Amino acid sequence: MAKIMGGLEGEPLDLDFHFPNLTHLKMDASTAYQIEDSLSMTNLPKLTHLSISSSTNISEMIENYHTPHAGITSLHVAGTFNPEDGNYAVVKLVNLFPAVTEFKLNVAIEFIEYAYSGEYIGRKDVQTQNILPLKETLQSLGGWELTCGGDVEVKFEYVVRGYSFEELDAVGTAVLQGAAEWKGLGNTCLKFVVTWVGETYKLLDGMRDALLSCGSIRRVTWEGFEMDEQDSIELNSFIGENNVPVSVPDPGWLNDLWTD
Repeated sequence: MAKIMGGLEGEPLDLDFHFPNLTHLKMDASTAYQIEDSLSMTNLPKLTHLSISSSTNISEMIENYHTPHAGITSLHVAGTFNPEDGNYAVVKLVNLFPAVTEFKLNVAIEFIEYAYSGEYIGRKDVQTQNILPLKETLQSLGGWELTCGGDVEVKFEYVVRGYSFEELDAVGTAVLQGAAEWKGLGNTCLKFVVTWVGETYKLLDGMRDALLSCGSIRRVTWEGFEMDEQDSIELNSFIGENNVPVSVPDPGWLNDLWTD
């Protein structure tokens, strides 16, 4: 497997390569390179597995991909979603890689404000942002059958005061609504992730309706979230009544802590 790492400052490098026997290619910080037409069947005729990742939004990351590659069957894309940037160009992925049967998507949700210098200055409310591009990003990826599986991870980046129930509901609803019409939905797992202790979750109407519209999805999981006992009971009742494939946060250790 060839691995190309970025991290360069200034203008992206033009990248022109010919590897007739290469089957796996991984590119980090993809915006450091101008791929142009190098990622093609002509230059990489045996390439089947492609992984591209960057700390920028997905639209910027793939803007220099132009030539379709019909040999790639496994695709991994990792990037960010910032509602001010928009990810409309993601629609190109299905056109660029029409033969994909296995797809992994990692999206970091960033509602964080930085000064021009890069200094952290606060966070924006999700409710004040236009998150329609997030839904459209997921909708644009629905053309693959994903017979070998789909794996979507939505990670909430740490913010000082956490997210409200309404904000988590808005983001989760946009993701599920975007994936509802995927051809490969039945083979797809979706995971919402937080990496800090203390973020709580409660099922609201938006996510409730969106989960019902994605009833054929393979699995939906919340990882790292906490729930109080009553909210957990209500969510489990919803799951049982509607037979939706959801794994819920376990509140047991929290209850044990407070009752000891």
